Amino acid sequence: SLFGISNLYLIRISSDYFSNSAELNPFTQLWSLSMEGQYYLFYPFIVFLTGFSTLRTNSVKYLNYTLLFLSSISIFIYLYFHSIDKISTYYLMPARFWEIAFGGIICIAVETKNFLFLRLTKIPSLVILLLIIGTFFLPLEFDLLGTIAVTLLTGCLICASKKGLLYSLFTNNIVLYIAKISYSLYLWRWAIVAFSLWTIGIHWWSVPFQVLLLFLIADFSYRFIELP
Repeated sequence: SLFGISNLYLIRISSDYFSNSAELNPFTQLWSLSMEGQYYLFYPFIVFLTGFSTLRTNSVKYLNYTLLFLSSISIFIYLYFHSIDKISTYYLMPARFWEIAFGGIICIAVETKNFLFLRLTKIPSLVILLLIIGTFFLPLEFDLLGTIAVTLLTGCLICASKKGLLYSLFTNNIVLYIAKISYSLYLWRWAIVAFSLWTIGIHWWSVPFQVLLLFLIADFSYRFIELP
């Protein structure tokens, strides 16, 4: 993971992220660090070549078109190779480029007050949230549809009106705290799950202690590793 190749290693050993062997490996979740690291090695070249780094004339437009073009190729790779080699499309950056790049596309839409962005702000945020929750209950055979839907819907939620009950909930101090430590939660929860499965297991009586331990470690990690 330190060298940004753990996702390539997991492909090499053909480790399915949802298999039993992955559940027992406390480092499986580090694949995303490597995939994101590879993305952010590549992304600055796009920013530079489109002139966005120096804010040249039309550079925002060029960056947006480039991201849309590359994302279209990426989503084609994701859809086409999913049935051929599901493990590779899960782990490899080219197949996941569109998901991260969508954040850049949304950012440009917000900054330029894009027509589509203005239309999205009219959709009630509660409706968008309910649709996102609905994708969690899709059968596994609809995982392609679910991944695309939750990505697009999350973008819509970011664009939604910054007022109302849902906005107040998401800007609540407790929710913001969980958001701040969310990446530490992501990194550590798999290790706790794996070590629990190796030892005491996961039971109704153990879950509160395991969740408490997760939050304590994530908070420590955020304060003394991430922030410094």
